[in-house]
Amino acid sequence: MKSSGPIDCGRTIGCEDDLLTIWQKLPVPGTTFHALTGERISLLSPGVRNKSDGPDFLNGILLIDGNMFVGPVEMHMRESDWFTHKHHEDPVYSNVILHVLAQAPDEARLRLDIPTIVLRRDSNEKKEETSDFSFGEKKLSLQPLVELAWSRLLCRAIEAIRREPRLTNDLQIEREFLYRLFDALGFSANRGPMKRVAERLFAGRHRLIGATFDEILSHLFSQSGLPVERLTAVASRFVSESRLRSILPSEADHPVDPEWNFRVRPANTPERRIWAGGKLVYDLYNDDLLTNAARLIASNCPYKEIRGLFLVRFGSKSLIGTSRASDIIINALLPVLLAEGVVMNDSMLIQGTCQCYRAAPSLSSNRAIRQVEKQYLDGGQFEGAFLQQGAIEYQQRYLLPDKTGISMVAEKVRN
Repeated sequence: MKSSGPIDCGRTIGCEDDLLTIWQKLPVPGTTFHALTGERISLLSPGVRNKSDGPDFLNGILLIDGNMFVGPVEMHMRESDWFTHKHHEDPVYSNVILHVLAQAPDEARLRLDIPTIVLRRDSNEKKEETSDFSFGEKKLSLQPLVELAWSRLLCRAIEAIRREPRLTNDLQIEREFLYRLFDALGFSANRGPMKRVAERLFAGRHRLIGATFDEILSHLFSQSGLPVERLTAVASRFVSESRLRSILPSEADHPVDPEWNFRVRPANTPERRIWAGGKLVYDLYNDDLLTNAARLIASNCPYKEIRGLFLVRFGSKSLIGTSRASDIIINALLPVLLAEGVVMNDSMLIQGTCQCYRAAPSLSSNRAIRQVEKQYLDGGQFEGAFLQQGAIEYQQRYLLPDKTGISMVAEKVRN
């Protein structure tokens, strides 16, 4: 995300209607800029045009000095129009979170303490050029995908906050991350069984705190419902026979979950993911995995360093590589850390999470992404996980004929 002062709209603003029209297209969501009033603002959503009385846009979403605000956005040619229109006497304008002007006032004479920015033609300012995508002779706006990408992250974060109000904030964050971690390990093929494993682990979390790695593996395997012979086959080359006997459950006393799907690529088999999950569960409960990830993201560390927390190897065998680690970051870590930032009022974590999401490299493609790429780019590819997430959300909302089966742990079922 780039930083700017007054935003170059590339056209002359002759009246307030021009200002409203421009705000619907510029600036691109994700842009960060400094307000005339001194705040650092990152735009997540410009809001929805209000067709009734009151502020011009409703439900704008902004990060203001790292804190998230949702509320109305008001437009005027000049700051003095606020008073000419008598908004200062109307309580409906008391919760406006951003004032957008066409003309910059003398900063010494600013009369409002509302964060204020200026849209104007300014050839010396560089605007972020991500609102359109040229492909051959086509030029399509990416605005819908940008909006949907932010919506996807925000909806998941809200679900993480609301899911279980009886838990304390720290337990809520821990549980939501654990659920989303195993959801990301399970793919669509094994989402149900993985969810049940996560639920059992959280219910017995007292057994995980302070436990050794082998004790956590033993508990996880006993709760997995996976065939013992499959768990054995994964580790036969890097774990001794005596150690395996100590951590694997007895076949006679180990019920198998019949819903496990083994018809997946060898690298994605559930037994490999469960072994890998054991390492990440150990890191979560005994090596401050979430705390370390939050620290790196809040300090804007390189993405590669964040991803390194989720790589899992046993001996020479990679059980979670860069692709799956990135999927865990986008689908499990970032929504939960955004939720944590909100409930803990941690502005640096909120800002770092949004910036990481906006700049994350591309994930592996899938059918949903390719379907939208075909519609937008005639077979070209979106660059970055951010636009891919927008494409997935677009496909799920508008292209799926049946939306009853798309719910994730992190989402409600859309009807």
